[in-house]
Amino acid sequence: MSESCLNIYQFGRKSAGLTQQRAAELLGCSQRALSDHERGIALNSTIAMKMAEAYDFPLLPTYYLMHDDLCGRKYLPGAASLEKLEPRTYTDVHYLLSLVDNDARTVLDTMTALRRTPGKHQRAGTLSQTLRAVSERSMVSAAFLDARYGDAS
Repeated sequence: MSESCLNIYQFGRKSAGLTQQRAAELLGCSQRALSDHERGIALNSTIAMKMAEAYDFPLLPTYYLMHDDLCGRKYLPGAASLEKLEPRTYTDVHYLLSLVDNDARTVLDTMTALRRTPGKHQRAGTLSQTLRAVSERSMVSAAFLDARYGDAS
């Protein structure tokens, strides 16, 4: 699996520099169970919290609640988006920046398609939405760094 295809749970583990075997030991589960958890099988809030602590990745439980928890999906949609949350660690910022990188690829792909497609207005709307998301995520990451180290400008 390529780095760009990692899900948030794998991303957190790899950003913490942990193998699946070592992470499983820290979480108190088997490597097979961790593999299942990373794929969303039998994932629960307790494991998500343990992952967040072991990986130093505070956004992970919020992501879990918003995307992988039945109650969270039902009652949290629209309450907040992952991009609008305040990052608290380097892993949080790294994850948000990886989203920016993925969005940048989408922008380039959309721009390339705009040159060749008759439905330019629809693609322009997609491009506009993506650019807003990239900008928002970049601002969140910059705000974290400014708060942590002071404004460098």
